[in-house]
Amino acid sequence: MATAGDLVKGAMRLIGAIASGETPTSAEMSDGLSVLNEMIKSWSNDNLVVYQRPREVFSLVGGQQNYLMGSGQDFDSSRPTEITGIGVLRNGQEIPVHLLTADQWEKVTLKDLNQSFPTAAYCEVEGENLSIYFWPIPTDSDSVIVYSRKPFASFAAQSDVVLLADGYFRALRYNLALELAPEFGIEPSQLVYGIAKDSLAKIKRQNLKPPILAKEDPINGNSYFDWRTGEVK
Repeated sequence: MATAGDLVKGAMRLIGAIASGETPTSAEMSDGLSVLNEMIKSWSNDNLVVYQRPREVFSLVGGQQNYLMGSGQDFDSSRPTEITGIGVLRNGQEIPVHLLTADQWEKVTLKDLNQSFPTAAYCEVEGENLSIYFWPIPTDSDSVIVYSRKPFASFAAQSDVVLLADGYFRALRYNLALELAPEFGIEPSQLVYGIAKDSLAKIKRQNLKPPILAKEDPINGNSYFDWRTGEVK
């Protein structure tokens, strides 16, 4: 199995920083791992690169509106880069919860309204965690399903195994070569540039989902969330 160290050394070979069979210094490997992790964090902000979109189930507590999602928090899971959907499980059925924008959440005047289960939710980043506000405040302790996009995990050591979908290792190696080149004062070849660009573009095309066409409102061509009824109109 390929490791993070293999990625770093492979990227160095592509730009001629080391020769085949040559071992980088410990300082070069450490710097290379840092650059790799920085690049991965940057990729995690691109929805067309992130492919981890898990379905996670958590428990609501009657009377509690705000839940933190993060390691060791109310919803104990790594903080996602984006919440793509939420549902409430009731009587074996998954009931969709409408995701509110910041403007829509501000317009909800009765934020302390109570109901057996929520019909809407507002998500907000709070440092290392994600805060989810449910509305109305649920009085029942149902299970809630959260669909999200998860960031790539950083590599803690050179020996960490790279477990990614097909095509990612190549894209990582060639794009890491471009990131490492300035560290060595090297100008990458046009071939490396081309493969780096092409391999990343293929990943984005693979992850691109065609939009679902929705029927527009015949009067104004759009819809809105009615906070009084909890319905999208």
